[in-house]
Amino acid sequence: MKDLIIKLREEGKTILMCSHLLADVQDVCDRVAILYQGELKEMGRVDSLLKVRDVTEIRAAGLNALAQEEVRQVIERNNGHVLNMGNRPRRSKSVPQIIRESEEHPGRRVRGVSEK
Repeated sequence: MKDLIIKLREEGKTILMCSHLLADVQDVCDRVAILYQGELKEMGRVDSLLKVRDVTEIRAAGLNALAQEEVRQVIERNNGHVLNMGNRPRRSKSVPQIIRESEEHPGRRVRGVSEK
């Protein structure tokens, strides 16, 4: 569904999405309205309303353990605190992605665990 929503957004369509999953909201929305007990509490751009204040995100690829430790030390020398450091799991495939891959390989059928 995210792929469809993103496609519609790119076509200039207005989409109203209701979700409790902020990760989904951040992935597909430009603006957000925060409601609580039926009242509008705040409205604005996703990037500003959902920003975690006083947290700087650093993302890097290809760092070995020594380089990660050096980064940790630099942060701590500057009175910072490392909240999380490590590899993130990949997101699972979306249904449209699975369908696209299936269409690229006609006749191939992937069997589930229970079908083996």
